[in-house]
Amino acid sequence: MLSFVLSRRFLVFSLLLIILVHSWAVLTSAYFHYQWLDIVMHATGGFWIGLFAIFLVKNISYPYVIAFWLVLGLVAIVGILWEFFEFGMSQIGLELGRAAFIQPGLEDTLGDLLADLLGGAAAFILFQRRKEIL
Repeated sequence: MLSFVLSRRFLVFSLLLIILVHSWAVLTSAYFHYQWLDIVMHATGGFWIGLFAIFLVKNISYPYVIAFWLVLGLVAIVGILWEFFEFGMSQIGLELGRAAFIQPGLEDTLGDLLADLLGGAAAFILFQRRKEIL
């Protein structure tokens, strides 16, 4: 199971699925109608980034704690960059005179980042090989 989940094919397929669901949610305003979907997508994205980070370092021996923080660090960086992207899209929407609910405020941003981190931590906990080595 671990080798399949951490395979390139699975990572590419699951990323495409996440992009497809996100595109559907944007085009149909599903994020507006189902506000819980944003948290689910952030947790799923954090989980995917966590799997990707594990994939990157799976053949390198790191102590458990170092590996955990490497995975969570990458998840945090990608999550922060995504929040900057959401903020930028909101600003562009406002400049174009369109209502922009992409970035409602600090509470939403912190909730999104927490969901990202929880998803990444879940990926690490579920798919680590041993406590000593990834």
